[in-house]
Amino acid sequence: GYQQFQEPQGSSIIKIKGVARISVHNSNLHTDNSSQALWDAADYVIPSIETNAFFIATRKTITYGQRQGICPSSLNDKLFCNSTYNPCKRGMPIPNAFEDQECFPAYTFDLLQSGDDKLSPGVNFRFVEKYRLNETDYRTTTKMYGLRFVLTIAGHGGRFDISRLFLAIGSGIGYMIIAELVSEFIFMRFHRHREEFRRNKIKSCLQISASNVY
Repeated sequence: GYQQFQEPQGSSIIKIKGVARISVHNSNLHTDNSSQALWDAADYVIPSIETNAFFIATRKTITYGQRQGICPSSLNDKLFCNSTYNPCKRGMPIPNAFEDQECFPAYTFDLLQSGDDKLSPGVNFRFVEKYRLNETDYRTTTKMYGLRFVLTIAGHGGRFDISRLFLAIGSGIGYMIIAELVSEFIFMRFHRHREEFRRNKIKSCLQISASNVY
């Protein structure tokens, strides 16, 4: 009609506040073996600020005192394909029966969580806190479980615009003319009284002679 519309664009930053009471199981955080603890926003909102989304932690698993060790088999270069060592030669029979184009697998992932997933409901991720003690590097691994909320901004705003008003009026007049032409075509071609309609619509004007002009 006569209004100019525009879709809003923007982003939101959500701040969560409040405390939550949780149950602590097999934790050495409390010297008195207390079974209850309090979380504030710094504990259950990770990260603290996120654009158009926020994550609320509902559970976490903490593993203390992890130390990086050495696995002897992981240092064997023959277990890996690289620029200098590539056992996957095209056409060469090898025990694994792989060709070079199949040496490195390709993966595609499609995940749409419906909310009924009993094996891994919600969102979970890990992060570590590293520290050094007696010239040895350690880390504390925390696995967080929770819900991630994603927000979208949508709207529809309009205001009066004179140019769109005249455009709407012109379009209406054009539709009226088109309707008249279509109706006339139907009456003249398909209506049962089309002959009578033609006689009344089209009239012949006889040429007036000069003698009849005064």
